[in-house]
Amino acid sequence: MEVRRDADAELGPAERYEGDLDMATEHEMGRGVVEPGVVYPLFETAIRHSRGESVAEHRNRIGALWAGFNTVAVENPHAAVRTPMTATEITTPSRDNRMVAAPYTKAMMANNNVDQASAVLIVSAARAAALGVPRDRWVFPLVGTKADDEASPGARHDLHRSPAARAAGSLAFELAGTDLDEVDHLDIYACFPASVQVCALELGLDLDGPSDRPLTVTGGLTFAGAPHSNSVGQSLAAMVGRLREKPGTGLVYGNGGYLGKHAFGLYGTEPPAAGYRTASAEVDLAATPSRTPDPDFAGRATIDGYSVSHDREGSPTRALVSMLTTSGSRVWGGTTDPATLDAMVVEEFVGREVELDPDGLVSV
Repeated sequence: MEVRRDADAELGPAERYEGDLDMATEHEMGRGVVEPGVVYPLFETAIRHSRGESVAEHRNRIGALWAGFNTVAVENPHAAVRTPMTATEITTPSRDNRMVAAPYTKAMMANNNVDQASAVLIVSAARAAALGVPRDRWVFPLVGTKADDEASPGARHDLHRSPAARAAGSLAFELAGTDLDEVDHLDIYACFPASVQVCALELGLDLDGPSDRPLTVTGGLTFAGAPHSNSVGQSLAAMVGRLREKPGTGLVYGNGGYLGKHAFGLYGTEPPAAGYRTASAEVDLAATPSRTPDPDFAGRATIDGYSVSHDREGSPTRALVSMLTTSGSRVWGGTTDPATLDAMVVEEFVGREVELDPDGLVSV
């Protein structure tokens, strides 16, 4: 694809950054690990089980979490959806808010049906001064860090944790010489509630207690909008604006794949004493060893996460099920049994032992 430079014909070709994004193995995709809209809800049930919550308790909690993002979006003039929604309205299926993949309704899914763009212009301090940009408009990148978990969800030790997010987040604060409590503004990547909760867990960010520091400057990908590959671009532009309004520091977190790629950026209204620093964090694989796949497995296994896809009329159609074998491998399967699907929506199935046949069919 040609990248045009009509504004200045003397500029050379734009540098492009791209490459393959591995998100799952061929076996996993064949078993239904095919899109974020079914995988992140599966992570959500793993989170629910790890917290010991009932289905109702969990629904109320993530509804309240997402209502906080909605509140910010309502006040964001650039948000795609600015209609106020209560926690109950967010989690309750309705004509305009169908169940997509339990436990997520449409109002808890990333919204990529948007027409949005953003740009962030980076110049030196000398250039900014020469251009006449007032000093109180300057925002400095302080630190950038990244780390990756296993691309395959099946290889990860726990579905509700992210050692890479923990490593990259910790390194960002270390390089900046600060900590989470000292950051004034946050934008935690919010494609789905699971992303926010996993990041918060790894950073030590309390989501359950009261706080006057919002988790987002945009409203998240459900309400503010989720333009493909540029949701964090929207966050960066919004964070610059927020820091100009209320000087201090801001943290932006982004993830990619099935919660497999993690990046943190710290920004501030004062320049970094040691200059801008960027680094890749090392993940302690010994603490959370990868799981070995067993694609040919058949037999008894224990569910450690699942989601239930629904059609547009609100009827459950298929469950994607992640299971652990007695040897510790994670295996994948699914079911279309109507009675099982109905029960999975209202009961907790994580922790239950099931039978997996050689074709990937799960029987309770």
